[in-house]
Amino acid sequence: CKMKFEDYQEVNEKAFNILGGSYREKRESSRQDFEKTTETFIEYLLTNFSVPRVLEIGSGAGIALNIFEKRGFKTTAIDISLEMINLARESSPLTEFIKGNFLLYDFNGKIFQGVFARSVFHLFPTNKSREFLEKIHAILDKDGILYLSVPLYDELNEGHVARHFGSKSFDEFRVRYNRDELMRCINNSNLYNVNKKDVSPFKDTEGNLVSRLELLLKKRT
Repeated sequence: CKMKFEDYQEVNEKAFNILGGSYREKRESSRQDFEKTTETFIEYLLTNFSVPRVLEIGSGAGIALNIFEKRGFKTTAIDISLEMINLARESSPLTEFIKGNFLLYDFNGKIFQGVFARSVFHLFPTNKSREFLEKIHAILDKDGILYLSVPLYDELNEGHVARHFGSKSFDEFRVRYNRDELMRCINNSNLYNVNKKDVSPFKDTEGNLVSRLELLLKKRT
């Protein structure tokens, strides 16, 4: 059965409040990967906008936000976890942080030239995937761009995953997308792909060797 939206929020807020320490430990070692990940996204924004306004969905350790700040972007981040926001603020003090769920938050007409969503789409239930992409479409500048990256698995699956950090055990909600289902979501949205790249396999949080698909998406006219 499908995950209830309320259950998903509660489970993942608790999980990422605990996982903040894990993200802090990996912050410096992850920077090079983030710099490579953001290259094309940044190049597009600098070419097309004078002072791009960028929203990151899921602030992580604030690595991408720090990179964007250093390029002169106006940065905003929304995250369900206060612990993650506090962690990201250490790296990106100029960013405006919003504690809340992306799907429920009212941006009140605010428009962004770039939306950055790295490894966050799979943390929303599949019955909310269309709403997720439609919300981005609504807040994205007509010439803006979305960076979306999603881990890929052989079979589609969704539900709770048991996690551990230190002495704490907890659940996290996630979707294991396969390539066909992910591309079906994209192709059925009002966004279209302008750049697609497979990232070399890496170990996910459960120790599985998986690939990550990176997409740059624009609004359909």
